[in-house]
Amino acid sequence: MKIQRIRHEQILEAARDVGVLVTTYRDDSGTTYFVKPAGRRFRSERGVLCAHGYQAFFDAIFAREDGAAITTSIARYRGRDDFERQRHQDLKRAIQMFPEECKCVEDE
Repeated sequence: MKIQRIRHEQILEAARDVGVLVTTYRDDSGTTYFVKPAGRRFRSERGVLCAHGYQAFFDAIFAREDGAAITTSIARYRGRDDFERQRHQDLKRAIQMFPEECKCVEDE
């Protein structure tokens, strides 16, 4: 995913607060961020981050920077207000697209 209009350090802080790991890949198009679970919370059976985990991470991003921009393979958010307008519809769509990915443990 692409995350813009926020400092890299703030992205890492958001990841720590939520309990996810962030890795990066840089090329000519900029920095691409990959997010995965750091523990059992938000972990699917395949070990990838579920839609709830992504939404928690996005909440933490927008808590730090209202004007951040996030582009994923299924959604684009241009600031906190845009995210809030789309979040429930996008969560439902992500769970429908990847039903096997949402076997997370909400509370450890």
